[in-house]
Amino acid sequence: MAIMQVSRKVDYALRAVIHLADAEAAERICSVGEISSKERIPRQFLEKIVQELIHKGLVRSRRGPHGGCVLARPADQVTFKDVIEATFRGQLFTAIAQGLVTGIGLAITGVPGAGFWGAVAALLSLIPMVGAAAVWVPAAIYLVISASMGARPWWQAIFLIVWGLLPVSLIDNIVRPWAMKGKAQLPAIPLLFAVLGGLQAFGFVGLVIGPLVFSLLMSIIDIYKKSFSMIETSVVVESGVAADL
Repeated sequence: MAIMQVSRKVDYALRAVIHLADAEAAERICSVGEISSKERIPRQFLEKIVQELIHKGLVRSRRGPHGGCVLARPADQVTFKDVIEATFRGQLFTAIAQGLVTGIGLAITGVPGAGFWGAVAALLSLIPMVGAAAVWVPAAIYLVISASMGARPWWQAIFLIVWGLLPVSLIDNIVRPWAMKGKAQLPAIPLLFAVLGGLQAFGFVGLVIGPLVFSLLMSIIDIYKKSFSMIETSVVVESGVAADL
């Protein structure tokens, strides 16, 4: 279900970008409401997609009475890959981060199976209008009921509620822009296979383990490339000095 939602999101993003490209050809500025109405995309869903396209630098918003959205670059310079990365990368990184933070909160409060439920929270975070709250809210209710029966201390229930409302809910505003600005240099398509491979190998926990292993591998490759480049540069410089002598 989560993968279907991601596919639908990419489809909506592509349709929105195509609509803006047509508007650019006609020298018009489109509002989110216009795109939502003509392309039959839920407005609340579309607003989040547009924000991700803005963070990626594909769309620019204009304020004022005649404001709206326009492409931030010529239409022929916007690729299918750009749109996929703008909509998929930020959502995937946010889901992983929310799953990790949710799992940490559940572990601190002593909820059974915190790691498993953290992975479930990450998976549910991929589904619009559901998110990690589908995990931590029932867990908080469970803790409240347990505390009212004297089985658990009240601080656990209070802590998890505050944890869910602040770190878990607000992490979207931190991780998504960071991922969109290109600081997370992980290609979207291989990252998807890392997630699927992690799920296949480790179950729900693999939703977190897969991307982490992939990130480590990419870091090692990047270090190797930089080291090899420095060696080549050093050899070229030494050769040039020897030739001058």
